[in-house]
Amino acid sequence: MDDAQYISDLRRMFPKLIELDGVPLPEKIKFESEDQNALLPTQKFAILLDPGPKSALEGFFLQFVKLHDTGSSARNQLAPAYDETAIFSTALSWRANKDTKDKFPANMPAELTRRNRNFKHCYKAEQRESRLFIGRENVVKELCELGDTKHMLQTLNI
Repeated sequence: MDDAQYISDLRRMFPKLIELDGVPLPEKIKFESEDQNALLPTQKFAILLDPGPKSALEGFFLQFVKLHDTGSSARNQLAPAYDETAIFSTALSWRANKDTKDKFPANMPAELTRRNRNFKHCYKAEQRESRLFIGRENVVKELCELGDTKHMLQTLNI
């Protein structure tokens, strides 16, 4: 644990701590409001308020996701949705813990690892660049190679 994290943890337990082992601590950063709720914006459930664009976007997205969930062989039909300059990549995090051990393997499957551009797992710039798919044909080809999916359409919120 680094010093800043150690001091932060101590201050959480002892908010008025100003000195540690005879050494004065840096002054605690303060905000205008210490109320955490006051710092967060109100949650918006709909970004698009005009029903015209919202229904068009929602229709496109539902059709896209249903076709995507049909299976990898049907994903070729998604090609018209992509431009010749389209760029696609995946960045995955994998956290298997005692609560999820029955649902997920302990380590990220190799199938996902070879595609992952997450900076925690893909350190070299050459690797990240090779895992970037550019152009309609490459994007659709990569989509077709991904495993089967099942989106939860009831959670869609546009």
